[in-house]
Amino acid sequence: MVDAEDLKNGLAGLADAVAGERGADVLLYAGPIAYPRDDEVIDLCKCRSRRENVVLVLSTFGGDADAAYRIARCLQRSFKKITVLLDGVCKSAGTMLVLGSDELVLSDHAELGPLDVQILKDDDIVGRRSGLTPTQALLSLAGLTEDTFRKHFLSMRFEVQLTTKMSAQIASEMAIGVFKEIYAQIDPIRLGEIDRAMNIAAAYGERLVRGRGNAKEDALGRLLAAYPSHEFVIDREEAGELFNSVRAPTDAEQALLTHLGRVVRFPDGLKLPMIQFLCSERLDAQSGETREAKDGARNAQDGREVSAGTAPPDRGADRAHEQGQSKSRGKGSRNGSSRGAVNPA
Repeated sequence: MVDAEDLKNGLAGLADAVAGERGADVLLYAGPIAYPRDDEVIDLCKCRSRRENVVLVLSTFGGDADAAYRIARCLQRSFKKITVLLDGVCKSAGTMLVLGSDELVLSDHAELGPLDVQILKDDDIVGRRSGLTPTQALLSLAGLTEDTFRKHFLSMRFEVQLTTKMSAQIASEMAIGVFKEIYAQIDPIRLGEIDRAMNIAAAYGERLVRGRGNAKEDALGRLLAAYPSHEFVIDREEAGELFNSVRAPTDAEQALLTHLGRVVRFPDGLKLPMIQFLCSERLDAQSGETREAKDGARNAQDGREVSAGTAPPDRGADRAHEQGQSKSRGKGSRNGSSRGAVNPA
């Protein structure tokens, strides 16, 4: 969490300035996106007296697509407008979160990344590679195989003056001989798993952009497959080709980002993500209190009543007692023992 010293140094005031300017709560998420952090975001939103909109200050190298989808869905349910504010890296699963937003704000330091999934390398529990790598390798092999066949076919047909049939047969055998061992190393089961992971990312992305007007029509397809590497930098100008509403930070937003510093620039140093609302909670329109203050006062009152022996009655126990009396009265009436009945003695 951002510590108390940061709050004393003006962070709360800077966040409140953004909140007032945008009519929005200011939520910080810096670090990897994974379970159970999605539940943490959901709980934070449920327990808060919320403003109408939210500014999500996001910094992440990515993580789990399932968790990113749940966080984005939670924000869509909880707030009318979602603005994502970036001052550093936002890759992979972070880009999926952006797909669920209504507005994208990038500083000069900010960068998005493609949406291609990351998979564990074989026999490696740490290293990862892009899910596009095997697919691109297959496309490269196919192109090389075709070029090899064409080169030898033309040579046999027009230089050696063989028949078309003989030229094609020799060219095929030569191409197969060159690439057979390479194709034999390809695991079709692994390719199926990668394809399935890419389809999951596409399905989540389609659901997030549905009903949200920020992503352009071809944005999802381009983010999934149009970029040559996972690390490819998508800056503010490039993002403008993918999203409808993209802008630079306002002075208040930039002041907040500058104060947060490394937290929103380089989240790789965080072992656990920082997740918290930075601005003050919205006051209740009637009582002038925050939800947290009202819950605290209610809990304190209940504690005083218990200590004084005047705790509020258990409504569930009262209902059970009343139901028991009702059954007893009904039973007495059926046995002729209710008030007004003749006593057989």
